[in-house]
Amino acid sequence: HSLARAALDQLGQQQDAGLVVSLCSVALRAQADLVTSRADRVIRDAAVQETAQLLAMAEHAAEGDTGALGRANLLLCRAEAARASMKQSADPWGSVVAEWERLECPYPTAYARWRQAQELLGSRSRAQGTRAMALALRTAVELRSAPLQDALRTLARHAGVPASDLEDAPPPTSA
Repeated sequence: HSLARAALDQLGQQQDAGLVVSLCSVALRAQADLVTSRADRVIRDAAVQETAQLLAMAEHAAEGDTGALGRANLLLCRAEAARASMKQSADPWGSVVAEWERLECPYPTAYARWRQAQELLGSRSRAQGTRAMALALRTAVELRSAPLQDALRTLARHAGVPASDLEDAPPPTSA
């Protein structure tokens, strides 16, 4: 915990606003992963303050000129903070997907589609969740990203989505 606190202090002193937003997005992803992987309330309660602090730091940094990548990372920060709060909503992930897709960044787009699929499947939007998952898997295969492929196949298995449904997805439309 003291290491995380020291890292946050150093991050707050960073002058490059785009870098701060990007690093906050990574930290918020780790925070959300920790919260969602642990059932105990103690972890969740302790994470609330750090999540809020990281999001506030990203929002403050984004007041400066962070460029297109900074804006995309800020959307990612907001979506990861929502995931860390355990408030189910695919809405922020749709914005993240659209922004990374607009910037033609395939891996972040696929990652956001994975998270969007999780939220859609959790809210019982099976067809939309399956499509998001299939598009993410297609990109993960093209990029040869085994960890993302594994995560998507695990999600499909847990959601009871047959592999054939993932293979039949049409290619994403270009913006």
